[in-house]
Amino acid sequence: EEANAYKAEIVERAKGQANRFERLYVEYKMAPEVTRRRMYIDTMENVLSNTSKILVDVEGGNNLMY
Repeated sequence: EEANAYKAEIVERAKGQANRFERLYVEYKMAPEVTRRRMYIDTMENVLSNTSKILVDVEGGNNLMY
């Protein structure tokens, strides 16, 4: 019974991820650059919210964050 519950959880999680991807793909087809930038910003917010220090290299017009 525990295995069936685990299986159901995994299947539902996969269905949710597939639905999210399909919605994202529709948005991407309508506005690829906007969607790409939004995904980048969302990812950076997620990553940087878990850090206590951010180093920014600005020499020579470089916009890279470390």
